Amino acid sequence: MADAPLSDPLAVTAVKEHKAALLAMEEIQMTQMADTWLQVERNLQLEVQSLARYISDQVAAGEMVTDDILRLRRYQSLAAQAAIEAEKYATWATSLTTQQQELWAKLSINNAVEAIQLSYSNYGLDYPVFDMLPIEAIENVIGAASNGSPLHAVFAGISDEAVLGMTNALVDGVSLGLPPLEVAKTMMNGFGIGLDRALTIARTEQLNASRRASQSQYDLSGVVPGYRRIAQHTPDTCVGCLVMDGEYYANEQAFEEHARGRCGLIPVVEGAPYPEFEVGKDWFLRQPEDVQLRIMGPGRLEAFKAGVPWDDFVVHKWSGDWGGSWVPRNVGDLPAYAPEVTE
Repeated sequence: MADAPLSDPLAVTAVKEHKAALLAMEEIQMTQMADTWLQVERNLQLEVQSLARYISDQVAAGEMVTDDILRLRRYQSLAAQAAIEAEKYATWATSLTTQQQELWAKLSINNAVEAIQLSYSNYGLDYPVFDMLPIEAIENVIGAASNGSPLHAVFAGISDEAVLGMTNALVDGVSLGLPPLEVAKTMMNGFGIGLDRALTIARTEQLNASRRASQSQYDLSGVVPGYRRIAQHTPDTCVGCLVMDGEYYANEQAFEEHARGRCGLIPVVEGAPYPEFEVGKDWFLRQPEDVQLRIMGPGRLEAFKAGVPWDDFVVHKWSGDWGGSWVPRNVGDLPAYAPEVTE
């Protein structure tokens, strides 16, 4: 086990409390988005059940094969209806997420100002006077995605994904000879891919707006040359984030984070002590083995115990949707380690 953790400076505590408040707001929003999607599914449920029953009966009677499903007019009608319902949801989700981006950006600007001030006052130092960033200065963050595209264009993609998920479930269910109600259930589960995608987009883009607002405020202050990355220390935090926890970056460097990533930024200010806090590795070493296993998985944990260096468990990736990010390295790609345990 590692030694007891460091006591957090006031600025670190403020950033952690800010992130916790945002995530509490996020949970409420995710419930709202899930409930609204459930109504979309209810609007389709009877037609889905009717189609599943009809196709199952036709295939069982030998009057249709699965290759005929996509040419069936009733299927095409349902697919068109499902697409319309998903598109309506995407429009609503875009508006909600844009509103949250603006709110989170405002709150994060305030928190960034507080974090800078506390970086000085924590040690009895006077903090310099600097301007607060107006929200208008980061309008390009609001209604935009991580890759720079309009947010509505990203959400629009959930319609195609949802219909494809429903269609694949229909074909697979009928091919397997599942009962009609079971086929209908799997179809709705497949359609639910759209909700999963929508929740990922909302979470990712709101957190991205929050971080970019903080970083812009740090830059405007003129006293923050850089920042330290800070990860959440929970059993659900990925090992990639824990490895990168505590890294220092010049403020002009873009913050790179994977989808749904919850890392934050601690300002490093001129004329005040460097912000020290417990980093991911030290926290990880203090955890019981069941928590370590949950974070790493059996293959990585075995490799870590076998001596693979901590820093080798992360790799940089690029995504057209989310840009650059640091993610856990695949077990088979770990250096000097030939795993026998599958994840």
